[in-house]
Amino acid sequence: MPTFSDLLKNFYEKEPQRVALYVLQGGQPDQPVTYRQLLQGAAAYAQAFEQHGVQPGEVVVLILQHGYDLIYAFFGAVLHGAIPSIMPFLTEKLLPERYRADLAALVAITQPSAIVTYPEFASEVHAALQDGSSVRSVIVSDKIGASRPAWQNPGRAGRRFYPRRSRHALTCSRPLGAIHPGGRRAPRKQIPGR
Repeated sequence: MPTFSDLLKNFYEKEPQRVALYVLQGGQPDQPVTYRQLLQGAAAYAQAFEQHGVQPGEVVVLILQHGYDLIYAFFGAVLHGAIPSIMPFLTEKLLPERYRADLAALVAITQPSAIVTYPEFASEVHAALQDGSSVRSVIVSDKIGASRPAWQNPGRAGRRFYPRRSRHALTCSRPLGAIHPGGRRAPRKQIPGR
């Protein structure tokens, strides 16, 4: 049975100009994103995750505003086999101290190996991290270079290619009965009506 990543690769190869999704932003026309754009943007993030030592099955927290970077980072994590978890971006409506406390709690619960954010927000992320944190890398979005999906890069012969098969591929954070890194199963919560 094909994985979600397999399906993306198939569209990329057969219908690269087909619209995969639209970016919706207030007051602006909907912006189409083709499979080519989606997979090339995602490949750049997947490559960054590999370079920063993120392993398949590990959580990556994304602290990015609604837009292209968030979409590419999310799908890059999926292609890499990591678990993307989106943390809302700090806005003027939130108290910075409360936001740092919420971020520290998210890190303590999800045990991410990396956090992706903007260069101007990296210091906020570092301020929220506590000694002994699971976070090994804070990846800044402006350091992500253009890339082609790895299965197209001839120089990567002999290395693992994206897309990767992962049982975590569509999991955001660890809801319900998600698998923790290391294979432990989280307690399954009962949802009324299920």
